Amino acid sequence: MSETNLKAALERKYALFKGELGEKRQRIDYIESLFREELPKLTAREQRLHRLIDCAEEILKEINPSFSPDKVRPIKPHVHKAPTAVGQIAKVTLDILRESTASLTIRQIADGIVHREKLGEISEAEHKRLRNSIDATLRDKLQKGLVTHDGAKFARKWRICTAEERRRQMKPANTSSKSTSS
Repeated sequence: MSETNLKAALERKYALFKGELGEKRQRIDYIESLFREELPKLTAREQRLHRLIDCAEEILKEINPSFSPDKVRPIKPHVHKAPTAVGQIAKVTLDILRESTASLTIRQIADGIVHREKLGEISEAEHKRLRNSIDATLRDKLQKGLVTHDGAKFARKWRICTAEERRRQMKPANTSSKSTSS
């Protein structure tokens, strides 16, 4: 009896080992194919990027002799580039406006986000990206009736709408949906 259990257990283990061996062989083949196919492409692109960076650096030094490549932080392509977490800009923007006693410009809101989120020193490009995100957020919230601005063309001052302002905005929408029959 024990001989059959031993035989069955060994056959099961043997089958497991063969299955694992086939799986490992497939993984090895896949990794080797990456080296054969992808590695030459990646190496060529890396060399090209080194040349492009060197050329751009020379041009930037020609235009601005005080240019320092060490001050430029690399930006990864095709990723979230705002200095805050995804989805935080709208939340923090509205929080800052709610807590403020006065209307704020987009730049003031951006400075508030930098301070509140403890982002430290951010580059001018990141600050501009942050301001653009805040602007898009506020325009969206304006359409929804949550915020309003002073009407200035540039450097608008934004604030949260009061309950009365929201009620006034909602009344025209309710009255226009009623139809009159003649």
